[in-house]
Amino acid sequence: MKNDLIKTIIASKKPCYFISPHFDDAVLSAGFTMHSLIDHNHVTVINVFTKADVAPYTLSAKKNLLTCHYHDAVELFEEREKEDKRALHTVANRVLNLGFVDGLWRKKHSVNPFMRMLAKKLPELTAVYPTYRFHMLKKRISSEDAEMIEMIKKKLLNLIPKDAIVFAPLSVGNHIDHFIVCKVVEELFPSAIFWSDFPYNISAHAVPVSAERDVYEINPDQAVKRTLIGEYKTQLNGLFVNGKVPEHTEKFYSKRI
Repeated sequence: MKNDLIKTIIASKKPCYFISPHFDDAVLSAGFTMHSLIDHNHVTVINVFTKADVAPYTLSAKKNLLTCHYHDAVELFEEREKEDKRALHTVANRVLNLGFVDGLWRKKHSVNPFMRMLAKKLPELTAVYPTYRFHMLKKRISSEDAEMIEMIKKKLLNLIPKDAIVFAPLSVGNHIDHFIVCKVVEELFPSAIFWSDFPYNISAHAVPVSAERDVYEINPDQAVKRTLIGEYKTQLNGLFVNGKVPEHTEKFYSKRI
């Protein structure tokens, strides 16, 4: 299966675009695939949600900061961008950061002064997704995100050529940002290849996108993959037990290309 997918893409000589919800997602789920393509195809990574908003933070956001050993979300995301640059240095020709705010930090657009005052004590009142478990992981897109989603669509259409091979998350694990990217790419690029989101696919089952697709499973060089993932030091403890990356495959759902 590995040879079928990678050899076909290499033979096509088409540019490859990996649409990553966050700084680490493309490497986590498709890092070895990019490693296999970089010497043959022009590889671009587009990171969509690459910013955090300022305090006050929700309890879920504070918990995330604690896991990453940071107190300030803006500083954390500056470091995450540096980590991503180091990780992608050998597997991507170009990296584009779209600058949209991560779901855990997104705030409502129109908030009256009274609610804004209350939010200083209870930030969940003005958060688009107040909690991680009960809002971020429910695949229910807030109406607050509608304008942002249209902006994402326009940016992707302007950046990605018609002949490109597009990769995107299947949104295994139901993270709202992954789900948004999945739905946007499925709408804009019907022939896109969707990856099974690692490490969320360890405990969650993949449900293929609407169109019928072939399944490809790639067995990566684990040393290469761990080296790539290891650059995301702020994320390791939150993603893996004791920060150790388990052996895994890279799994894709694709129409015949």
